[in-house]
Amino acid sequence: MQEGAPTGTAGLTSCTAHVFDIYQKQGLLTIAWFAGGVRVVDLSDLVGVSAGTGDTGSVGAGMKEVGHFRFVADHDTWAAKVNKFARDGSAYIFSNDQTRGLDVFRYDSAAAKPSKKGRWMTPAQALERAERLRADPDFDAPPSPVCVIG
Repeated sequence: MQEGAPTGTAGLTSCTAHVFDIYQKQGLLTIAWFAGGVRVVDLSDLVGVSAGTGDTGSVGAGMKEVGHFRFVADHDTWAAKVNKFARDGSAYIFSNDQTRGLDVFRYDSAAAKPSKKGRWMTPAQALERAERLRADPDFDAPPSPVCVIG
């Protein structure tokens, strides 16, 4: 089973980022990924962070995903924007999806945040990981989206 709308090259699922917005006061970014859905990223640790030159091409500090949602089978998300934040930092996110139309999500700033920071990968590392996942006989089970960018 292929997740997402097959809008990529040769009918594959596209996973590119589109139409992001930075909310400086909140230290947040909202972004839409075709097959990756809507993401909320905390940018508050970016102060003083600069691009590295190590194996990953970037330092891993600075950005942390604090919210996300994606539909399993029919997502093709183009944009994710907030009209207004509540005093507590929560907000409704309005997203247009090329398959379904308008989606509205609620970002709860008080919800538990993920403990894992993730890791940056070079395009070669991401491609290697994607190929390993594709070779896995259990890959058809609902996996986390794999996005090769580069």
